[in-house]
Amino acid sequence: MNQKIIDFYENKHSVGRNNLTFDQVTKLPDARLEQCHDYIQWLFPLPEQSRFMRDAPILDRETARRLSSGYSLRVSEAIQTMMRFWKIDLRLGEDGPATIKMGQYWMQPEDHNHFRISRVIRFLTLLAEDRAKPVLYSDCAERILEVMVKANEEKPFATDTTVKFWKKAAQAGWDDYRSYKGRLVVRQVNPADWPYPPEPEL
Repeated sequence: MNQKIIDFYENKHSVGRNNLTFDQVTKLPDARLEQCHDYIQWLFPLPEQSRFMRDAPILDRETARRLSSGYSLRVSEAIQTMMRFWKIDLRLGEDGPATIKMGQYWMQPEDHNHFRISRVIRFLTLLAEDRAKPVLYSDCAERILEVMVKANEEKPFATDTTVKFWKKAAQAGWDDYRSYKGRLVVRQVNPADWPYPPEPEL
């Protein structure tokens, strides 16, 4: 288990160059959420090493089980922090599609927020695999993916590669990823076919 992730979620560990705790991160104004690049890896850790932040935590299955079963309120708070930032109206635990404000500044090709979105979707997909009642996390990942794809169809802002990456993030579980020369590929898929654009925050 990665105790540092648990400590961060319990507000016992500060991260990044600004030494922010979980509560401080979730209370950051939108401008700071945009400017800071070393908190997203702690709010939504992944089992793959970050290429941007080498000391970012690595999520393992035991830690994922702890987060999904014992820290659901904190995970929900992390989700809502980013939903607020991206102007996505997603009511956790309620039925109905999410909605998003169109015309935001990050709705342009290859904006770094597109890769943050991939990270959030993948994190939630992994938590859904390791919980007795995974509906909250899987439903949340699917609704974020759905609202982003629909927004992009209405007024294109993401590349085809980015959209493919979002969709793969929602499908690939713990056993579907392996390391390939520092990049992520889906098992049994030719690495040349795996879309992986330059990504500063994954």
